Amino acid sequence: MTRSLTLASIAPAATWMAALWMAASPADAQFAGRDPADCAAMSSGEVEVIPYEIQRGDSCARVARRMFGDRSRYDLIHAYNPGMGPPPHRLTAGTYLCLPRTAPPRGSGPAARITAIRQRVRARPPEDADWIPARLGQGVDRGSRVNTLTAAFAELTFQDTSVVTLRGDTLVVVYGATEGAVRRGGTEAVLERGALRSRLGELRGANDLEVRTPTSRVALSGGSAVTTVDDEATTRVSNHSGGAARVAGADGAGAVRVAPGMGSKVRRGARPSRPRPLPDAPDWAGGQPARFVGVAQLTTVVGAWQPVEGARVYRVEISRHADGRELVAQVEVPSDVTRFELHRLPPGTYHARLSTIDGDFFESRPSDAWSFEVELGRLLQPGQAPAEEAAFDFGDASEEPQPLVLLPGARLTAPDGVQCGVGEGAPAAELAFVESGEGAVRCVDASGAPIGGFAVSVAEVTLGSAEGDAGALQATRGREVVLPLRVRSAAALPGALAVRGGEGVEVLGTEREGDVLSVRVRVSADAPDEVPLTLAASEDGPPIAETRVVVGDPAPLATPEAPPPPAVAPEAPPRPVWAQTFGTTLLPSVVGLRDAGRGGIGAWIAAGWFAADDALEPDRFRGSAGARAALLGRQLHLEAAAAVDFEGAHERTAQRGSGDVWGAAGYRPDLGDDVDVLFEAGAFFPTQQDASGLGVVRLMPSVHLSLPFEERWLFRTRQGAAVDLDGSGNALWVSAYGVDARLVGPLIAGAELSFSLGQEDADLLVLPLAGASVGVAAGPLVLSLGARFGLTEEAWETMGPYSVFFTVEAGAWDLERIGASR
Repeated sequence: MTRSLTLASIAPAATWMAALWMAASPADAQFAGRDPADCAAMSSGEVEVIPYEIQRGDSCARVARRMFGDRSRYDLIHAYNPGMGPPPHRLTAGTYLCLPRTAPPRGSGPAARITAIRQRVRARPPEDADWIPARLGQGVDRGSRVNTLTAAFAELTFQDTSVVTLRGDTLVVVYGATEGAVRRGGTEAVLERGALRSRLGELRGANDLEVRTPTSRVALSGGSAVTTVDDEATTRVSNHSGGAARVAGADGAGAVRVAPGMGSKVRRGARPSRPRPLPDAPDWAGGQPARFVGVAQLTTVVGAWQPVEGARVYRVEISRHADGRELVAQVEVPSDVTRFELHRLPPGTYHARLSTIDGDFFESRPSDAWSFEVELGRLLQPGQAPAEEAAFDFGDASEEPQPLVLLPGARLTAPDGVQCGVGEGAPAAELAFVESGEGAVRCVDASGAPIGGFAVSVAEVTLGSAEGDAGALQATRGREVVLPLRVRSAAALPGALAVRGGEGVEVLGTEREGDVLSVRVRVSADAPDEVPLTLAASEDGPPIAETRVVVGDPAPLATPEAPPPPAVAPEAPPRPVWAQTFGTTLLPSVVGLRDAGRGGIGAWIAAGWFAADDALEPDRFRGSAGARAALLGRQLHLEAAAAVDFEGAHERTAQRGSGDVWGAAGYRPDLGDDVDVLFEAGAFFPTQQDASGLGVVRLMPSVHLSLPFEERWLFRTRQGAAVDLDGSGNALWVSAYGVDARLVGPLIAGAELSFSLGQEDADLLVLPLAGASVGVAAGPLVLSLGARFGLTEEAWETMGPYSVFFTVEAGAWDLERIGASR
């Protein structure tokens, strides 16, 4: 009895299993060309790289002769255009190559380039102790190390077009064409551990590869071979095709000739073993399908093969090309597994090949390629418009697929010549999903042979009252009513939803907010006692849910009675306005407190006097002016202002900003009459570049909070940041905390404590400041007088020992509130 293995689940199964990966590998032999913009990015101070447009009939040798005067310099074409794959190449006219403007000396470039890569691959340059992440197209200098981690993959293309593929957990030292190897027309590398597969170039002078390991020296001549080094440093060479390989000990002694189809191993301190035949490659089981059908991200490919006597494990490789290039997935499975499943493949053509690894870990030649197509059916959810081509993120083929969640009414159109059905249902070219529940879609070709499928879950959609009472949907004959409906489903609902009424009910309009629908209906005078409402993705679309509305007669008119006198609601106490402010005189590194709950439109002016901290320095004077508006019921706050220094120079960023413009916009949610919260986004914008201004945009987002207590007291805070939009690194956390007290009549006193913490002008600042103010509100006019004091020596040096501010505000404020609060 054989076992079936799902490739998605084998990575953690045992140490002899390799993980599955999706690989970014060389392009097809029909090279599609490069983006000309990539060429300029490859230029350096020594080499200018330019785009070359491919002409009809061009080959690599012909392009090399035209550009460099030497047809043998095709090595430059391969080096600067990673992803071409092994030669020969067919170039597409009208596309582009990236080439150096002049040919550098032969052998002067890197020994090899990384031409394919997937997952975690790292490189370490010569004499460098640090590993760096490898990247596609990266040059690998002589003596560099390349390391693929578990489940990773990389491909190196040498200057002579030889290609080696590094499997997972492999470490290689690259030497490329050494002086002696150049004379032989070959390449050299050191395999310290892991496995590499070599494919040597078919061009003249590109048919030798010398691989050194801790226990051997291997000389490969053309064709393909697999060389491995295990944890005990034992080297195994499986020569698949091409010329005979020469395998010797680490000191070059005891060399043996290993013909194609043969293998040899070298243990530590021993000579190479006598060549022995490689195991047979498996044969694919008969009747393998040539196509598989899926939908969206759900595709499943199933393959099976005949067992091979003496096999220890089998190796499965799936690639985009029959010669094994552009690898998509690879895995090693135990000998009792002769069937695999692979999921989440994008549409396209694939080629699968098998090899046998025997009890002594020699690997057979790959089997003949089994080629198959992956095709997608077209799936449309209710309300979804057909599209010629859908773009999906197919993700990792190792990810176990989950059932596709659909809405009732979803439709599947199979590819040409394919029919699909759910469960035991009869297959058809078009399939509709009506009944809710889980099921499996099975697809067959024209002969009735199975060619894939996927699991689905048709979600139930319920339509009921948004108020939670199943019997709350009621209407009255001859009346209009708004019915609140809630839609629930495990599947994503379409963006548009339509509600249709039954007999005697006309739907006049529908508004949607999330999963709640407000449906306005008119009920006729002869409507039945119960009417249905149907939910669909469009006016004429198939129904996806239904509910029922109970209809009753209107209540009889009662004899009118004299209406009672209207009750006089008690007048709500006015909301006080707090007169004094700390935040009008603009400073780029300090925030002040404001009355965030004030409404209306007005303007303000402020004057500030900054005392100098040194008798030799002059005092400074700053004037500020601005306008504020609180609109839409005080929910939208806007402000614009500017500050000008009339005397004195502000050298520290914390005090600069003369001539700069301040702009801010804020949102105040309605939280009742007691609490005010204002979210504000503000910024200083420079208008001049001298030392008095900031010279850069400084963002200052902040949050204000005002909380009254005990009627005459108010706690306020403002938290924000000050960040410059340049590379200076200036960034501060700014905050202020204050308490106000209403004294007598309109007179108000307050105290403030503010901090600025962070980096400014390459210094780490801690600026604690204390302040006090008094203010008075008289109709639309608000006056306040305040002062700030530095609490530390650094605050004195940056902001001055103390400063005094005077502010006048006037405008169409909430006059009735101001008068009531006096």
